[in-house]
Amino acid sequence: TRAPRPPRQRALIRFEMYQSWLRHYSDRSRIYLLDFRDVYFQANPFASMPPAAAAPWLSLFAEHETVGGSAFNSRWIRSCYGDNALTKAITAAPIVCS
Repeated sequence: TRAPRPPRQRALIRFEMYQSWLRHYSDRSRIYLLDFRDVYFQANPFASMPPAAAAPWLSLFAEHETVGGSAFNSRWIRSCYGDNALTKAITAAPIVCS
């Protein structure tokens, strides 16, 4: 049987795995998802989180480099969407890693 969705890159399949994994936890659970290869904690990362009983909370962080300034990210976009996908707006955008 053929899958109803088009093929996806292995790097993107992880998001579906995250969603599946998160379904096993309560809405009040605290989940900390990060890229552990280049993370360094200078303080307790959980100290600034609101109490578990508070409303849902989400923090996002961006890289200090633009998409156009990164050979890796530019190459990834070109391989997925073609050379025309790297418009001025996209190359000037900050890298927001997953």
